[in-house]
Amino acid sequence: MPENLLTENEMIGVLIDIHMAESALTQKNFNRDTAVFLFSMYEQEIFKNRHTTKQQFKDSYEYYSKHSVEIDRMYAIVVDSLKDREIRAQNKVAKDSVRH
Repeated sequence: MPENLLTENEMIGVLIDIHMAESALTQKNFNRDTAVFLFSMYEQEIFKNRHTTKQQFKDSYEYYSKHSVEIDRMYAIVVDSLKDREIRAQNKVAKDSVRH
């Protein structure tokens, strides 16, 4: 594996954050230009919080995409994590609606 790539766990964290940002923007129904601008802002924040750069993420994604076992394993974890977050959010909404 080349140096300066994100580890699988680091990639998983970034991918989860990126998919969460995409989902948040999609739900808001922004026009395309606004969504692209906001996603760029989210992306900068994600990379800053994850101590990486867009280029390092891009290089890592390119590398892992050529290794199907690794990328498939990472995306399986990403999907499971996103499903868990969705279930927790739905349960919270259900609890909150019962209280009111």
